[in-house]
Amino acid sequence: MISLQHAIAAAPNAKKKAELQREETSLLQSAGRAILGDLARAGRPTRFEWKAGFIDHAVIASPTHALVLAERLETLFSLPAGRSLTRLTLHAEPTRLNTHQEGEQSVDDVVDPWVRVAPVLAQAPASLTHLAFGEAPPSGAAAYVALPDLTAVARALPRLTHLELQGAGGGAQHGLREGFDFPQLRSLEVRLASANPADLAAISLGKLPALETLTVSTGGNAYTDLDSAGYDPYDNEDGEARYPDTYPASDLDKMELYDVSPEISSAQVGQWLAQVAFPSLRSLTLDTPLRADLITALAAAPVLRSLTTLRLSGRLTTDALEALFAHKARFAHLRSLALRLDDLPRESEADRPRIILLREEPGAARPNGTRDRLEQAFPMLQAGPSESEDFVFRFVATME
Repeated sequence: MISLQHAIAAAPNAKKKAELQREETSLLQSAGRAILGDLARAGRPTRFEWKAGFIDHAVIASPTHALVLAERLETLFSLPAGRSLTRLTLHAEPTRLNTHQEGEQSVDDVVDPWVRVAPVLAQAPASLTHLAFGEAPPSGAAAYVALPDLTAVARALPRLTHLELQGAGGGAQHGLREGFDFPQLRSLEVRLASANPADLAAISLGKLPALETLTVSTGGNAYTDLDSAGYDPYDNEDGEARYPDTYPASDLDKMELYDVSPEISSAQVGQWLAQVAFPSLRSLTLDTPLRADLITALAAAPVLRSLTTLRLSGRLTTDALEALFAHKARFAHLRSLALRLDDLPRESEADRPRIILLREEPGAARPNGTRDRLEQAFPMLQAGPSESEDFVFRFVATME
């Protein structure tokens, strides 16, 4: 494997590279058990990225109804091919969810697949620096996974430099808990299905002296129904209206969502920003609804003065835009300010400068005065971030 992958990297042309890659695939098929042990039969989403014959990034998965994460990690860490592992992603989501009546809470279906994982992580090779609980972008089922106990993870892997967390949120039961210490952590990304103040407090109270980049997505709550995923309550033998007791978790991504709303208010996010005090922080990304009070709180937060990059992924209201203009001097030091520019509220015709066109080209786009104002007020402005812009990570309660 080492020899083949070095040859692939040095292949003189595309034809030779493709030939060597076929040999690589054949080797993994014929000698996979010798190279990967029991993981050779794990199947997707378990998979590996290789570098010079060794595993560089491993995605280790397990169903939540029959957890084998700890066993698979023990196998991974015992492999000669795993001795140079630098990145590890753990994937565990429910495959089926319960159907709920209107008004019931599907948050009761949240599972915790991480109970036996932390002690095994202590066996990881010293090269491991990147750890992710959950894959991005999140699926609907990812909302039904509790977050791990970071205190235990930090004891097992104090040398981590990059950490991603993805899951339910909601305080001590399913969300973040206080008291974790990662002295070398430089990047933290937290994607919550439905954050509450306790989750945010746990982040600000973490001992993260080297943290340079912080990303927080607060998610929200929504209702949906099985009909929008193609279910017909009358499609059964007796003709009575009846929905199934459970449904595939993958159907969540097919359902139409109604009344998406955050559990945490913009005022509470603003209060949290006033408490954020990581000495090395230079980049902050917030994916949360942007209201005027949040923009005002951000402008006054001490953390803003240390930032060079700020990304605001939520949708800006008109009041939030005006607050941004009102406090533009507080943001002037930023090297990069990223906003969602694709769905800015447009100025009314009366607010726009009157332009008389002697000759208007067919199909010419109407100018968006709001964007023009933003670009003039904030020279460092960037469009974005663009990844998963229309995806809101959130709980849903299925109903009849």
